[in-house]
Amino acid sequence: MSIVIVYGINLTSVILREYGDFISVVFLQKTPTFVAIGGMVLLVSYAVRGGVEVLGRLAQLFLPLTFLVFGR
Repeated sequence: MSIVIVYGINLTSVILREYGDFISVVFLQKTPTFVAIGGMVLLVSYAVRGGVEVLGRLAQLFLPLTFLVFGR
């Protein structure tokens, strides 16, 4: 059981690091990597704590923005 927990923590840290590096290199060149990672961790922890309703509300919030950005 402890191997599964260690594997999950390791996989999560690798994914967060790759996400932070990607965001810092491609979009926010002058922003430190830990800020991008911290923002993602806060957003995910808020969504997990709030449950399905929070995920639905965030989808409602970002749907018009997504159409504006990619709808051209």
